Amino acid sequence: MRVPSSGKAFATVLVALAAFAAPATPAASADDPLEPLNRNILFVNGAFDRAVVRPVASGYARIVPAPIRAGIGNFLDNLREPRTAINQLLQGRPDLAVADTARFLVNSTLGIGGLFDPAAHMGLAHHREDFGQTFAVWGIEPGPYLMIPFVGSSNVRDAIGTVVGFGAMPQTYIDLPPRAALTAMWVIRQRSENLHLDAEITGDPYVYLREAWMKRRAAEIAETGEGASAP
Repeated sequence: MRVPSSGKAFATVLVALAAFAAPATPAASADDPLEPLNRNILFVNGAFDRAVVRPVASGYARIVPAPIRAGIGNFLDNLREPRTAINQLLQGRPDLAVADTARFLVNSTLGIGGLFDPAAHMGLAHHREDFGQTFAVWGIEPGPYLMIPFVGSSNVRDAIGTVVGFGAMPQTYIDLPPRAALTAMWVIRQRSENLHLDAEITGDPYVYLREAWMKRRAAEIAETGEGASAP
């Protein structure tokens, strides 16, 4: 099975949602004790994707010129740089925390609010770290697999990390309407970049999604742990 890269994580969730036509007979397992509930949530999520997310994402990819889409993607990625920098620091990697902070400052200024990525040309590479990875470095167990309504795959540790992570992103501190608009933009951008993955799902979409997400997440955490220092 092909394991999605971190850049395709959320999109893979949406792809599986789009393919999920009806709940199969649930059979809970040790790794997924909440499978009956998770399958029902995925069914609802899939209906939402087919009715709203995929059509809008398809239109976005078809109508909006590629350079504009690239700028939007840069802008949205830039908003997540502070979260990455904080987690690099919490993982015991102050050098990367400093580099990611510098990347955010450069792109927010010279890059016109993050629309462009001059930091990359200065050798400041893009990283992606979150509190779920940090909690893993600290030795916190993942807990059961979860399917979160209108979000997708997670586990207890990552779900808590996602909530904590909201405090590390600039958009959290603006009014609700523009914050909601930014969230919608991010979802549509991710889905539009991965519409081609619809055809890659085989077998039971729920099992495909669960196994792909677990393997990808384990790989990300293993990579994080290689250079991190637990407190």
